Amino acid sequence: MSISTSTFADIFEAVQTVNINIFIGLDKEENPDPVPERPTTPKRLDPISELKSAAGPIVLTYTVRYQNSNIPFLDFDRGDRRWLGLLLQELQRIYIASGPDAVIMSGIAPVRNRYHQSQTWQQFIDGLVTDKVSKGFDFTAGQLKHLPKLIAALSKGSKLAGCGSLEFREAGTGKVMA
Repeated sequence: MSISTSTFADIFEAVQTVNINIFIGLDKEENPDPVPERPTTPKRLDPISELKSAAGPIVLTYTVRYQNSNIPFLDFDRGDRRWLGLLLQELQRIYIASGPDAVIMSGIAPVRNRYHQSQTWQQFIDGLVTDKVSKGFDFTAGQLKHLPKLIAALSKGSKLAGCGSLEFREAGTGKVMA
């Protein structure tokens, strides 16, 4: 089976007329990547890397709300609450990565559980993730005041070595939670 010269010429002429580019996307000069108008990933998506790259403290602002009791509940804006939830989920798995972090997480925390018993840092973080992140319950000041202490202890470990600190600051007064 052979193709006549005139048939080949007709096909070639049709391709030239339509100008079909079978190499679409391979030549970057003709098809440059579109410049994104805004960042494609949300800011503050990886709290561990943000803590490691922070020169100073990372500040989360909150407002205090008393809900039918004298226990202060903390309200965060949506971005800060999401960042805090991601941080707690990362801290829940940090003991897997290295030995020094596992030793820190298995140490006794100054935090007491609801039955006033001592607990490890790992149990503290597991409880926060279960209640506050998974179930969506509100944070209390008594729970979160210990989180900067854990970050300071983990800065001496391996995964968060030399990381910045974490501060909780009240939105109205600018007072740092002690």
